[in-house]
Amino acid sequence: MNDGRRARIISFGLSIILLIVFVYFTKENIIKFADLDYWLIYFSIFLILSVIIYSVIHESGHVIFGWATGYKLDAFALFGYVFINSDNRYILKRVKIPGTAGANMMHYAKDKTSASAPYMLYVLGGVLTTGVATIISAISMKFINNVYVEIFLYTMVFVGLVFTVYNAIPTKVKGIYNDGMIVKLFKKDDRSQEIFNKAQDISLISLREFSIKDAPEELFEISESYKSAPFANELRVNRSEYLMYNERYREAELELEDVIQNLDESDKNLKDIATCFLLLEYLINNADKEKIERVYQDNKKDIESLARYNLTAKYISIAYKLKIEEDWNIDKEVLEFYKLSKRQDLGSDFELDLMKKLLNENSMSYLIQAD
Repeated sequence: MNDGRRARIISFGLSIILLIVFVYFTKENIIKFADLDYWLIYFSIFLILSVIIYSVIHESGHVIFGWATGYKLDAFALFGYVFINSDNRYILKRVKIPGTAGANMMHYAKDKTSASAPYMLYVLGGVLTTGVATIISAISMKFINNVYVEIFLYTMVFVGLVFTVYNAIPTKVKGIYNDGMIVKLFKKDDRSQEIFNKAQDISLISLREFSIKDAPEELFEISESYKSAPFANELRVNRSEYLMYNERYREAELELEDVIQNLDESDKNLKDIATCFLLLEYLINNADKEKIERVYQDNKKDIESLARYNLTAKYISIAYKLKIEEDWNIDKEVLEFYKLSKRQDLGSDFELDLMKKLLNENSMSYLIQAD
């Protein structure tokens, strides 16, 4: 059993134990709730509301403790929407962040690329605030007589325990690092914080609608001695994207093939994205048909899932249908591609140009939509 799976089992087990203990000591409340008409409906509504509230509390905790320790906010995301600090003003965009309800990006004000910036309170700020909110909710239950408020507080404690435990115990699920894991990696490997900061800088370039193609190449550089460090694979995928945008396809291909070999199921989201970029390179340069078909079919389910919100994956599914399956019935998929490019607020010029070229090459220019 690998460390990631062991940590997930521990997190899940501890959450269950705490919830059982909580239910045991509050069984009188449950009996009282059960006497209420439609209590299960109220519980379900408050449960959803609690998840939303704790998502806000958790991300706000990072920001509050980040500000307190010298960080400045660059981006704050919740439920597919992100506030981005661009030229000292905040703008709202729609961006899908796979595997998480929220995220934030902050930089250390004294030195943006500092690999020795204080990080403990900033990274664990979300755990601290959710933990405090859970304790306050539990204590408040003793002083509230309104049954509806009690149900709400009950769900707040219920969800708060899960949020706190899941984010505190170091683990990684499908390539998403939780707060405890980030702290563990920062403490374990001095290189990890530097690479993490670089990856955040690259993400901000995209969020602020600057072209990765025009970014300084040194931002994507990673030495051989750093390739084994935590977060290195994320940076290498970013580098391959940069190389591809600058038409350095062979370099991008070698980078991606090497990265994919180093990834396992605990890095699933990153592996899916890297595979999409590799397939994109194969399709652009008309690689061997059997090679393209093998990679696509091995990852078809994941690519189709990613294509719901990822423009590169959506382009690949269309290009594969045209180039490999020789199926010209793509009108619906092309329409979905253009809708996705507008809905994201971050439609890539690179993918849009590729789509235009693909349609022109196949005498389907009538499907091209104006910018």
